[in-house]
Amino acid sequence: MRHFGSFVIYVALLAVADNLAIIVKILFYQLLLHKVHLGSAGCRLLQYVGAVLGTYCSWVLVLMAVERLVAVRYPFRIHFQSCLSSRKTGCIVTVVGVVICLLYLPILWASEYGHASVDKCYVESTSLRQTIHWISVSIYFLVPFTILAVCNFLVAREIRLSFRLRNSFRSVHNFMVGRRSSDVPIQKQIMIMLFTATFMFILLHFPICLFLVVQSHWEAEVGTTSYDWKYLVQQVSYVLSDSNHAFNFYLYFLSARKFRAHFANILVTCEKKHKCCMCAEESCVDFVIIDSCHRAQAL
Repeated sequence: MRHFGSFVIYVALLAVADNLAIIVKILFYQLLLHKVHLGSAGCRLLQYVGAVLGTYCSWVLVLMAVERLVAVRYPFRIHFQSCLSSRKTGCIVTVVGVVICLLYLPILWASEYGHASVDKCYVESTSLRQTIHWISVSIYFLVPFTILAVCNFLVAREIRLSFRLRNSFRSVHNFMVGRRSSDVPIQKQIMIMLFTATFMFILLHFPICLFLVVQSHWEAEVGTTSYDWKYLVQQVSYVLSDSNHAFNFYLYFLSARKFRAHFANILVTCEKKHKCCMCAEESCVDFVIIDSCHRAQAL
């Protein structure tokens, strides 16, 4: 994929959204843990912002997968429209963000603070809670996963077809020997990255979505073993879901050759500066020692 304008925007948005989502969730959990009085307004705001940011990260991955599919399927069209990519990408990500914000609006009037002498955020209406959960599960997991799976399958299919066609041309012109082995690692690297993204998306998001669906049907009283199991499943599901924000960095940042090169240059530059500072300090110390020796001999 040679179209880097929109890719840079997607990666930057993914980084900002992932970090903000982690910060908001940590802040929300710490406030509840230390029993800080949030009030209904605080609960609504933190839950709304956390849900929007988490869902937005998933849809940024969807936009990256869709554009990757278009780039593989229509490479010349992407190259022809590269001058307008930044503006179009900005409009697309803005529209997606606005739609996600509108879909999560029920949280702003449904969430309440404090229930049965326990400081927590909850939704009193069962029907409204189920509606919010289904909306969250749909736009947070089901729809993004479906699009990701379809796009990744089609991208893998297009890549295999393109390599088969290229190898057939090379076999006709006697260029297949010595070059086919260099194409196989590239093909495997792209496919492994695509399928790893889809697999990890399922592994990290499916537990929390399943828990949100069955939460209202899983009745458990406080102090019982069933309640302990429910609480354990809830915490594990949220940990897996939140860890996806960190996993996005390793998969989509470190898998990009351009980012790896810049990151390596930063590390090398910092190491060189550190060595230069150490050398300068050592040479300065040596100079002071030599100068003091000469002065002692003169005296």
